[in-house]
Amino acid sequence: MKLTVDQKNRVSEEVKKILTSRIESFPDLSSLNRNAPFHDAVLDCFKEQFRGLNIETPRLVAIASWLHGLSTSLGTGFENFGHILSGGYKRKFTGPYTLKVKKSQATVCE
Repeated sequence: MKLTVDQKNRVSEEVKKILTSRIESFPDLSSLNRNAPFHDAVLDCFKEQFRGLNIETPRLVAIASWLHGLSTSLGTGFENFGHILSGGYKRKFTGPYTLKVKKSQATVCE
């Protein structure tokens, strides 16, 4: 299925909304993590791998947390993407829009 120009634009707008909100929440230099002593102790095991980064643990943890939030935000956006791509129809296995599985489709999974 080829995407329409409208679908591409609407998906693009959804991604922009997510990225804009996440950019605004990017941790600044004054971000402190109250769990930093714990993270320092745990991440000390990886000091060799982090040597070239030259970044303090609270800053590393803040950025890692922000990246996790970005992934979560993009993941929750998939419902909106699906809504756009389906033409606005939410499919259910019950109700007026019951989906039917053909016998040929069912036998493929056997």
